[in-house]
Amino acid sequence: MSRGKTLKPVLYKRGVNGNWCFRRFVNGKDKKINTGTPVKPKAESYVKRYIQLEIEAENQKQRGELAFKTARDIIMSIRGEEIERLSFDAGFKVYLDTTDDFMDLSVRYRTSFISTCKKFFAWCQANGLKYMDDVTDEVARNYARKLNEEHLSPKSFDDYIKILSKFFTTVDAMKKLPNRNPFNKVNIKRKQKGLIPEATHRPLEPEMITVVMKAATEAGEDWFDLFMVGLHTGMRLKDAALLQWNAIRGDFLEIIPFKTRRFGTIARIPISSDLRMMFDRRKANKGLSPYVNPFMAGFYLKGSSWVSNKAQDIFVKALGKGNTMLPKGEHRKVNVSIYSFESFRTTITTLLGSNNTEYRVIMEMLGWSDWRMLKIYEKKYAFKSDVRDREKIQSFNKLGILSSSTAGLVPAEKRLLPTRESLAFLIQHYSNVVIGKIYDISDVAVGKWLKKFNLKRKTRILSSDVMEEEIIRIREKLKAA
Repeated sequence: MSRGKTLKPVLYKRGVNGNWCFRRFVNGKDKKINTGTPVKPKAESYVKRYIQLEIEAENQKQRGELAFKTARDIIMSIRGEEIERLSFDAGFKVYLDTTDDFMDLSVRYRTSFISTCKKFFAWCQANGLKYMDDVTDEVARNYARKLNEEHLSPKSFDDYIKILSKFFTTVDAMKKLPNRNPFNKVNIKRKQKGLIPEATHRPLEPEMITVVMKAATEAGEDWFDLFMVGLHTGMRLKDAALLQWNAIRGDFLEIIPFKTRRFGTIARIPISSDLRMMFDRRKANKGLSPYVNPFMAGFYLKGSSWVSNKAQDIFVKALGKGNTMLPKGEHRKVNVSIYSFESFRTTITTLLGSNNTEYRVIMEMLGWSDWRMLKIYEKKYAFKSDVRDREKIQSFNKLGILSSSTAGLVPAEKRLLPTRESLAFLIQHYSNVVIGKIYDISDVAVGKWLKKFNLKRKTRILSSDVMEEEIIRIREKLKAA
């Protein structure tokens, strides 16, 4: 009987600066494997990948033994002898016992993995399947069709299938399942998500940009400036809301997009003249905040979804709900937006492509994370960075449609909000009703503001007829302060 191999070999190294190594039986001989790195996290990643490839190679080798095992099982069945069968719960226990680092994974991934497997087990049992050897290639294809009927996105579909594939591959390596891994890539085709897939965020037409930006002006200066960043940079909503002043580097914005931060890809976006004017306007009242738009950043830092919801409301107000949502059956959800803040990114990509901007240049500007495409184009564009910078600026200068779409639009005046100092003064002279008229809020809202600042009236003041001119005068005085 061959010696069993551990799935978690011990790392060691000789010398303080030496590379990490581990030992492995190869063709019956104990050999030292050099990971080629003195950094332990990288060495652990190397070992993990080595074990995965070793399991795949072992599985390919064992395919030759499958015919013999099947014949043996048939003979045992004819003789009436008991054949060892693995239930789904027992198979999941084998997976957990085999995968030593399962509990080291993120809680979110573990939860997703367990729920995906349990959902599949329940479906199998509902269809009269009790054991893992009942899951044939045809059963796997039927389950894939069932997932398709749920209108999952390509990414969600692939995530479900990859989890089940990993589960069956691991159990098969330990127990040699008759049907091996029925969720392999050959039997269940993976779906690929393209640059601008069908039925997703679509680019905005010129007249649509105008009405969307007009709706943003009506929402106020902070919203108009946020939408200006999205329109002129193609940033995602979170990147635009948390844009910092230190990202401005000369004629470019340099950011690492939050969505692809693990890749470390830097987006280098030229600053248009309209965007420069907005930055200059905000810089005059910069204050101590490191964020360009501290109002939006404050909500994002608190984990609030209000910014994304309000941004979508602006698109719905401008374009109409019927024009911004897809009906049920055309996408993975009951309703999904086809025009949202993400459409600014799609618009930038489409306009740059229509101006014959090279694919490599677009990737660098928008910070795409697929480094393999960069490698493909590496030799073709192996020239100095300053030449590429000029090409980026020229490409953005051709997008005059962005400026013309917002020409003449002025953001609504920033709303006046109560402060502790102003309320402490006003409650000495005016009632809640009058104070509400000054701030354009209800008297109930005034009471809530007073409670928030822990302010109490010493004497009750009855509502009096205050002239509109007096209210305007007080409001202007508060704004000036």
